[in-house]
Amino acid sequence: MSQGKPFLSKFGYWLLVCVIVFTSILVYKVNKTLHITETKKQEYAGPILQQAFGIDSSNPFVIQIPEQETFVNISEISEDKGSIYGGYQDETGSGTVTIDINLLSLIGSEQEKAYTGLMIVSNEALETYTYYVATYKYNRQTEHMELLDSARLGQDISIDAYEPSNDLVHIELTKNTNHLNNSQVDIERLSIIACISKAYSIDLLQERLHN
Repeated sequence: MSQGKPFLSKFGYWLLVCVIVFTSILVYKVNKTLHITETKKQEYAGPILQQAFGIDSSNPFVIQIPEQETFVNISEISEDKGSIYGGYQDETGSGTVTIDINLLSLIGSEQEKAYTGLMIVSNEALETYTYYVATYKYNRQTEHMELLDSARLGQDISIDAYEPSNDLVHIELTKNTNHLNNSQVDIERLSIIACISKAYSIDLLQERLHN
C-alpha cells in the first residue's frame, strides 16, 4: 500500500504536465488562427474602401442588399471594369452586387465622407440585373462604410448618362419592355433626377424622353 501513493503522485504529476502542454498548444493555435484571420481581413478589406472611397480602414464593406433582407460582403475589386463587387446567396438563389467606382461621387464636404453611386444587383436564377442609385456614409465611430438609402431605377436597363452634381444626380436610361403575347419590344427612354436630402435619403423625379 505504501508504494501506491508515490505511483499515484507520479501519475498525477505527468497528467498535470500533459494538461499544461495540451492547453499551451491549444492557446497557441487559437491565437495563430485569430492572427491569420485578422491579417487576411486587413489584406482584402482595406484595399476595398481605399480603392472605392479613398478611406484607410481594415473593416469589411458589408451592406444590406436593397429590397432584400440579405447582406453582402463587397470584397472583390475589378480594376479592368472599375468596380467592386461581392457575391451573395439566399433562399431565392444567388447573385452579385456590383458598385461602379467611376460613378461614385462625394456629397457635401470632404469631412462628411458621404457618397452617391450606381449599384447593380444580379440574380443568376432569374437572369436579371436590377439598377439602383444609392447613398453611402462612413461612420467614424464604428469605422464602417454604411449604405444609407437606395432607389430602384429599373431592371435590365441601359444607363445612357449618369451625371452627379453634389445633391442631385441626372440619369438617362433606356428600358426595353418585352410583351408576352407577341415579339414586340417597347423601347422607353427616361430622364431621372435623383434628389438627395440632407439625411442622404433619395427621391426620384422622372420624365419620359421622346425617341
